[in-house]
Amino acid sequence: AFTIRRTEVLLGGPVVDVRFDATGPDVPLSVRVWDVAPDDDVQGLITRGTYRVADAGTGLRARFQLAPQGYRLRAGHRLKGEVTADDSPYLQPSSIPATVTVHRLSITLPLH
Repeated sequence: AFTIRRTEVLLGGPVVDVRFDATGPDVPLSVRVWDVAPDDDVQGLITRGTYRVADAGTGLRARFQLAPQGYRLRAGHRLKGEVTADDSPYLQPSSIPATVTVHRLSITLPLH
C-alpha cells in the first residue's frame, strides 16, 4: 500500500508492471487499485484491468494499462494494489486450473 501525502487527481489509465509465475496457460491476470480510508474502515475501487497470460512459466512479465479514470486521491488515504486470477463476476474465471505467484507489482499513476 502507498499513502497519499497531499490531494492529487488521477486522470488517465494507470500502467501496471507485474512479475509472476503461472502454472497453467490462458490465466486471467486481473489487477485492481483500491482507495483505502485512513482508518481502514472504507475502501473504494478506483480502477481495474485484466491481461490474459498465454503460456505457463516462471519469470513472466506483463505490462498493461488499467481502465482510464478521473479520481481525486485524498491526503492520508492509501492506495492498495490487488492481483488475482479470479475477478468474477467482472470476468469469467478460466476453466483451466492454474496458480499465479506474484513476485513484484508496480503501478504508474497519471497524476495531474
